[in-house]
Amino acid sequence: MAKILLVDDAEDILFLLEQSFKHSGHAVLSTTDPRRVLPMSRTGRFDAIVLDVMMPEISGWTLLEKLRAQAETRETPVVLLTALSSVEDRVRGLRSGADDYLTKPFEPAELMARIEGLIQRRASTAAALQGQLEEHPVQEVLQQLEQGRKTGRLELTSSSHSARVCLREGRIVLAEHGSLEGEEALLEMLALESGRFRFHPGARHVDDAGLALTVSPLLIRAAWIDDELRKRQHLLPSATTPMALVATTPKVPEDLPRLPIARLIAAFAEADGSRLEDLVTRCRVASNRVYLAVAWLLEEGTIQPLAPSTGTSPHALPIAAAAAPAEDSSAGDPSAADPSAAGSSAEDDGWGPLFPTSGALKIEDRLEDLDIALREFLQAALNRGVPLDAVKLEVLCERSAWLPSMEVLASIPKAFLSMPPLSIGRPFRCTLEHPAGDLAISWAPMPEHGQPTQDSLPAPDAAGLVLWLGSEWSGDKLDRVGSQLVANAPAAAAAILTTDSSLLGSCSPALSQDPRWRIPLNPPMTFDQLLLELAQADPLTMDDLDA
Repeated sequence: MAKILLVDDAEDILFLLEQSFKHSGHAVLSTTDPRRVLPMSRTGRFDAIVLDVMMPEISGWTLLEKLRAQAETRETPVVLLTALSSVEDRVRGLRSGADDYLTKPFEPAELMARIEGLIQRRASTAAALQGQLEEHPVQEVLQQLEQGRKTGRLELTSSSHSARVCLREGRIVLAEHGSLEGEEALLEMLALESGRFRFHPGARHVDDAGLALTVSPLLIRAAWIDDELRKRQHLLPSATTPMALVATTPKVPEDLPRLPIARLIAAFAEADGSRLEDLVTRCRVASNRVYLAVAWLLEEGTIQPLAPSTGTSPHALPIAAAAAPAEDSSAGDPSAADPSAAGSSAEDDGWGPLFPTSGALKIEDRLEDLDIALREFLQAALNRGVPLDAVKLEVLCERSAWLPSMEVLASIPKAFLSMPPLSIGRPFRCTLEHPAGDLAISWAPMPEHGQPTQDSLPAPDAAGLVLWLGSEWSGDKLDRVGSQLVANAPAAAAAILTTDSSLLGSCSPALSQDPRWRIPLNPPMTFDQLLLELAQADPLTMDDLDA
């Protein structure tokens, strides 16, 4: 049973809410006078507050600010009720500290479900302010703190290291793990499987290093590294096996994350016979990034384990020759080629911001762009006869294009997107919930052979479909797959996207001139750009074209 405070100047609505909550077993206090809210909230501890926005004398906006300013209700879940339904009003409510927003008219059962969900999540978060990492993984703790917009310091203690993360309103402003800092420290923390954690709330516990990181991009990056490393795990020697350079460094493929190749080569130049455990210490980047870089160098034959009996490799090059980069070797390590490049330097060959485009945009601009693009897409779908009660967008994505596609999805403001836990290369579904309309999104990997299976074909009533490629295809193959996709979803606007512009040469004239397909020269950087591309496609049948 929860204790709920209901505030609405409309007596009929207030009576309906009272009966609904009492019937579900909750204790209820209610008032039609907004002037009584603050005194009532100070004298009684409430599990949640339902607050009308449009009230005389004191508006719900003003009350919400005052509730968030006082200690008794700073963390209490608040749901706003209003007849205002614009994006601006919704954003204003969420920015002011509301936990949810419901427009009138509404179903009491829906309000009940939202309130109970908020109370349950708050209780779960409060219980997880300290505990064991075996029971609450680091990623789960960080996600809860981010969703609760917490300010304070998270301390992690394992058998070998201590770590700390400072957050301000849910955004990470500092991270330290041993000698690692920033994103490298966070990637290292995500690999912790045992230890303890404790969160100290309040701004007085926060040291600010100037970061402004969110959790979801880090989880995508960590999953990508683990996935690529898993495929090469068998190549790694033991932590104490010495290794030596035996060839020049080849170009790093574009489908791999940026790797600390330059630092590894420098480490081998300092001491031939470097061991894996030494490289992790000397490179000062997250362990898994070092492991993946070493595994790739072993896979390419650039380094080899030394013979245990002699401590030498029969194929070892002189260090100076091995360390000299190949003609195109800097392409895989932008920091080595261009120390002035944004987000990198000769001393920092890290990845830089994962989502530079979405991160640089103000939230107001992102919301406005998304609102415009979604309305354009929905209007185009309606013109094609797609019912707007269940609009679907389906994306088929090659494995090598998975990370760029996730960057586009991550540009959607969190307030509008319900996401499941992500796993690289595995299908998932999510929903974009927006005042302009909802969009059911499906993301699925392309089969290894490139031919869609029955399970990966788009739904017949899909309003949009995307084929996202990262490798070169023949024109015949692209024509065949494209025709199969649009034949299964005749009303869908379609787009071919690619991380490699040379792939565009594979498109045959027939496919390039088919108005059902958009084939942009550059892939979209944000989700609203993707929607606008699809809104411009014209899924006519070929019979229509012939006529």
